[in-house]
Amino acid sequence: MQNYEIVLSSGEIANANETSNPDLFWALKFGSTNYGIITRFDMIAYPLPQQIWAGIQTFSLEKQSDALLSRWSNFTTYLSGHTDEAGVVLLTFNQSSEDFQIIQGYYRDGEEHPPMWQTLVGDDIQPDLDAMAVKSFPQFLEEIRQVSFVPKTIWKDYTVKSNGTYALALWRKGVELFNELNATAEIPGLTYDMSIQPLLNNSRCATFAGPACDGSEGDSLCELDSCSRRCHY
Repeated sequence: MQNYEIVLSSGEIANANETSNPDLFWALKFGSTNYGIITRFDMIAYPLPQQIWAGIQTFSLEKQSDALLSRWSNFTTYLSGHTDEAGVVLLTFNQSSEDFQIIQGYYRDGEEHPPMWQTLVGDDIQPDLDAMAVKSFPQFLEEIRQVSFVPKTIWKDYTVKSNGTYALALWRKGVELFNELNATAEIPGLTYDMSIQPLLNNSRCATFAGPACDGSEGDSLCELDSCSRRCHY
């Protein structure tokens, strides 16, 4: 994000960027659009490669989650040291499933099994279902849309230290609490899920700046917990 044009509560039209109203610029990036009416924003756009290696891999929650998530710290360390590599990685768990999924795309001109993927999954952890393939970015987005059709009716996001084992423990505790709630609430179609993705300190600083960039904080995980209700008509 490079600049916001915003109508303030006084009616004044202002620009917020790194040199003009920098405090407002930081607040808008960190606190969304709660400080006025955004009438324009300017962003840097980057070209996408014609082809990417992307898709969804499904793993056994019971057999493979501990081994895979124990690598998360090494994975985020690798990302911090290789900022030239680009991609998207999202782990998703659902209380009604015995599996978990990694939704992932690597923007290296269609290169298969890139180093970024090898650091997290690698050839030694075999998925139960593998839909990774060379495809276009719109094709990848359509795949994600098909598996993300349930609206998030109640959700909460937070960050924790970059420790996949700890994230897995949080998930299991969340399932325990959800099952206790659902046993008494008796809400038809209610499900609970959690998604995690890496949140690198250098990316957070580039976006938000602020106190986290004094070197005291490292990489972290961004977690999204949500309850959804599947309604049938």
